[in-house]
Amino acid sequence: MSNSEARPSNSLQSLSLLRSVLPRGVALVCLGLLAFGHAPAALGDAGNPTVTSQEPAQQNVADYTQSPRQVGEAVTAALVQRGELPAGRAQEVNAALAAYAERGEPGQMSSQSMDVGREDLLNMVAEPFRKFVGDAGGRYVVNITVEQTAAGGARVTVVPTIIATVREADGPLGGRVLRSNGTIEAAILQAVTARLGG
Repeated sequence: MSNSEARPSNSLQSLSLLRSVLPRGVALVCLGLLAFGHAPAALGDAGNPTVTSQEPAQQNVADYTQSPRQVGEAVTAALVQRGELPAGRAQEVNAALAAYAERGEPGQMSSQSMDVGREDLLNMVAEPFRKFVGDAGGRYVVNITVEQTAAGGARVTVVPTIIATVREADGPLGGRVLRSNGTIEAAILQAVTARLGG
């Protein structure tokens, strides 16, 4: 199976089940997009995390030596600490991520929608997009993927969707999507790294 092929039956069943137990605004979507030929490392693995980035200006990827399950729990705890995931949902999120980690499959989760004011929004978006930020501010949602690395550790990828509120905007988003400047991604990865002892 190639990296781009999904597993519709298992993924859709899991997605339907998770949507039935999670409230609106907390979208946990654990998708088996890529099957690995080896089992995840043991939960007790330890080691120092190494932060890498896809692009110099975008630090949205970090590799850790700990197992995907352990890293998934750190991600959940970091989001709860930052107020991006309700504490009451952490156990369900961890259980879903752990199920995929045990099969060596990547898991994805999304934060709840976070409202932000104008100044905070200006600090989150890339310079060319700041002109679209109005007085109404906006909101963001973060999508996080936890997947096993070839060495048995875990890779965390953070991708935010930032939306500037546009009054009387048409469409389902109710605003304009803006490009991140890496601030949200860096803050989340730093929080995860701190949870893992880095």
